[in-house]
Amino acid sequence: MSYFSYCFFFPSLHVGPTFEYETFVAFINLDKQYRNIKFSPINTLKAFGQGVLLAIITAIVMPIFDHEWILRNEQYNSYPVWGKLLAINVIGFCYRAKFYAAWYLTQVTINLSGLSYSENGKNDSVVCGSIMF
Repeated sequence: MSYFSYCFFFPSLHVGPTFEYETFVAFINLDKQYRNIKFSPINTLKAFGQGVLLAIITAIVMPIFDHEWILRNEQYNSYPVWGKLLAINVIGFCYRAKFYAAWYLTQVTINLSGLSYSENGKNDSVVCGSIMF
């Protein structure tokens, strides 16, 4: 039953578990570093901003440069090689940005749950974001 709760843990449900099973069990049982969780919103807000920025870039650029743009654009064959490579890189970035946006927004939910808490900060500072993609 605990493995099913690991698989369907709400903060990581969008992209699947992004942390080790042992980390999840320690979090649920409040063992090790999870006994006294402090919250620092800086890394959470940073991940949220990055996720929203990538989602906006995807929403704006993706309708213009999708993979069918190469097939629809009659002038594409007359582009120089560097122009073709640039177009393919922009299209590839747009497709990757969709996944990165989902991963960053999932990181936000994991940070808010407290699962990414770490006591390994410098000068007794709180690090909230030890589980990174």
